[in-house]
Amino acid sequence: MINNIQKFGVRQRCMKGGQSLWDLMVTALHYKRDMNFYIYENDWHFLGTINRQVLLKHNIDNEDRNLRLRDICVQDWEGIVRWTEDKQLIKLLNDAFMDHPIEEAVIVDEKIGRMTGIINRREFFNEALLPTPENDEEMICYREFSHYYDTCRRGLNQYAYNVNSQHGEDGILKAIFDKIGTTSKYAVEFGGWDGIYLSNIRELIVRRGFAGLFIEGDRERAEKLRSNYADYPRVACVEAFVGFRTNTLDSILRDNHAPEQIDVLSIDIDGYDYHVWDALQDYRPRIVIIEYNPSIPNDIVVINPHKEDIFTGSSAAALVELGRRKGYSLIAVTQTNLLFIVNEEYDKLEIWDNELSELRSVDRLSDGRYFQTYDKKIVLTGHNAYIWSGEAFEGGENKYYFSNI
Repeated sequence: MINNIQKFGVRQRCMKGGQSLWDLMVTALHYKRDMNFYIYENDWHFLGTINRQVLLKHNIDNEDRNLRLRDICVQDWEGIVRWTEDKQLIKLLNDAFMDHPIEEAVIVDEKIGRMTGIINRREFFNEALLPTPENDEEMICYREFSHYYDTCRRGLNQYAYNVNSQHGEDGILKAIFDKIGTTSKYAVEFGGWDGIYLSNIRELIVRRGFAGLFIEGDRERAEKLRSNYADYPRVACVEAFVGFRTNTLDSILRDNHAPEQIDVLSIDIDGYDYHVWDALQDYRPRIVIIEYNPSIPNDIVVINPHKEDIFTGSSAAALVELGRRKGYSLIAVTQTNLLFIVNEEYDKLEIWDNELSELRSVDRLSDGRYFQTYDKKIVLTGHNAYIWSGEAFEGGENKYYFSNI
């Protein structure tokens, strides 16, 4: 049952077996390159996976050339995950992801004692727990092999974990500052909510001794914010709405005596985040975390209208271009946030490729497409519910149908 769903970390993978297993895999690399190795015991019990890059980091003398290559199960990552309608399995996966801080679940078939698939936490919550329309209209449904490669685990995202953050930002920030160090140890976040819920900077304040500034426009939340940080004299809590014409971030930072050098700025206002960052002229934070609209594909530039009462959100591509113009480089992408660093410190992170397409995988939220049927219907594919409310789309009079893939 629950013990059959496990996450095999790289360290565990390296420790399974002995030197002979290492020799076997190193030998296999001469025949199968750029592959993941799925390692089984003789009874086909799945032990874990290891990839070529991990193997090549180790200098292993390989003298035994008579090993049987067929003892290693070698498969491409793509195509190994098949989705299922099995409600019992979905419940089991849900319980596993809710109860354990794992990023991947390995699914093992008890009857045959071998792995049947791997599923990622993010993919699971995007695809499995979708509301179904409450109507009797015929749904157009189809299933396909998943060719989803979890690029969200590449680069800095391999360090992702949450204490208060939503999508691993706590772990990513720790990894960043471990590499580049700190200066003022000053952090700014808005909207700050209560300073705990989904906060990207609380962990820096509590664990790493940062000072900082929270900005929250909602009165009730601002009161909770002040209460939660009453014992932190180096943390200011301001009730204010940040604008880009008046009451700008520059003015709020000056009024609250923020240092010239800010280590990290987190912007999350569900709308005109783009324009608030664009309007910031007097301060240049080393790290910027900014929310993007995750439903917009990577190659589409969408900028929230230049108004403070419209909440469209901006696309990742638009924010990447803004960052370039302001002298920032993209360094990580989570499900809702982009992380940037000032250009002059980018090389310290040793990121191989920071293109948006490399750091952000196409998932169900951003892969909305449509097709037409011969009987004059428009079929929308992808996420079939509003992301933030969870309400299912309705076809209504326009005869839109939503595939449940």
